[in-house]
Amino acid sequence: MRLPRRLASSLLATLLVCSTALAAVPEPPPAAGATKHIKFFADAAGRAAVERLLPEAEERLMRICSQLGACERMRTPIHIWISDDAQAFAEAFGHETPMAEWAAGVAFLEQNRIALRAHGTALFSLKETFDHELSHLIVHSFGELSRVPRWLSEGLAIWQSGEDVIGRLDAAHRAALTGNLLSLDELTDRFPNKGSRVALSYAMSALFVRHLIDSVGLDVMRASLNDMSEGQPWQSAFETRGDLSVTESFEDWVGSLEDSTSVLMLFRDGTLFWILMTVLFTIVAMIVVRERKSQLEDLGDRDDAEEAFDELQAQRDAGLPPTLH
Repeated sequence: MRLPRRLASSLLATLLVCSTALAAVPEPPPAAGATKHIKFFADAAGRAAVERLLPEAEERLMRICSQLGACERMRTPIHIWISDDAQAFAEAFGHETPMAEWAAGVAFLEQNRIALRAHGTALFSLKETFDHELSHLIVHSFGELSRVPRWLSEGLAIWQSGEDVIGRLDAAHRAALTGNLLSLDELTDRFPNKGSRVALSYAMSALFVRHLIDSVGLDVMRASLNDMSEGQPWQSAFETRGDLSVTESFEDWVGSLEDSTSVLMLFRDGTLFWILMTVLFTIVAMIVVRERKSQLEDLGDRDDAEEAFDELQAQRDAGLPPTLH
């Protein structure tokens, strides 16, 4: 399956990045504003983006951290660097990386820092990307990068920021049509970072996380993250708390996703499509013929009525009693 290039690129644009402790922290742009828990930095061209985020920033952060029960544990202040041009955005990485060419938002976990492009992407707005990267920082406050399944981190970030879930559903449906859905092992151990499968991995992560939350409730997700922070593997904590096997739940969810595309599969078969269209046209033709026949019968009844009226009128004019039929 080949996903639209723009969709794949935009999904890549929210890829989580964790800088190493040895990576040099670049010089920040000038300070551009602050809230209780967030400090903004931007050059002159990026200040307009800061002005859009600043009035809502604290509220958005509180919503995201409270959903996961993490407001007391998150590290603050969070530094947000906003760049208006590609060169300034690339400098926020502190080292050369091709990611700087296409990323729209990046979370540097060790530095508790986020870098954003001022205008978002074609699919994700600045505010959606802001929420997405905040979610990454908060989720990883429960455990080290290696302890949080990548699909869980990305799925929660998408779920919390509401990023175009319908579009991801479409990507997953199209993959189900062609049998190209990823396995849970692939999402856990080999999460794609390039190519057309990136869009699918984000789609499946977001939808499966939503499925898990719908199945057991957000309280179970919160509790399992807290258990992970105390040293327990996330999956075993979630399964104990929710009395639900993640692996079996994933298989059931994939099955329901494939079942929901079965009707669409019918229309991928050209022969069957034309058979169905022929049946449809035949039914329509029968309805039209029936309605025409009914109209003709109604017309015949009107002719008989007019003839009887003429006969009655003639008898009346001649002074004769009416004929009873």
